[in-house]
Amino acid sequence: VGDAVGGIADGVHGILSWATGETPTGPQGGYATHKLAIVVAELFGEERSLGLLLEERIVKKFTKPEAEKLGFRLGDCIVGVGAGLVRSQEDMLAAIGTAKEALKSGGTPIRFLVERLG
Repeated sequence: VGDAVGGIADGVHGILSWATGETPTGPQGGYATHKLAIVVAELFGEERSLGLLLEERIVKKFTKPEAEKLGFRLGDCIVGVGAGLVRSQEDMLAAIGTAKEALKSGGTPIRFLVERLG
């Protein structure tokens, strides 16, 4: 019973550490992540949006079905937009706004740098 309780407690601690951005501790030594670039060349709907619900730089939901085909996955964390890194929701939204204007006016695709678990 002790091992089962300890295993559950470690799992809960691990997921809470991941969710809050704390460095994980324990026998696993961390979580495997990788970064990838996603390039968006079109916006969707009358509102010309990315079709994503983003909370604290995390992809939470697809608001347009076409957006799923862009390469994003639920849980992806946006760490860069264009040539710069973004460290907050506000930085990300400002960078996306600038990049969307460049896409609309000059056809310049939006480049995202995404961190993904796994």
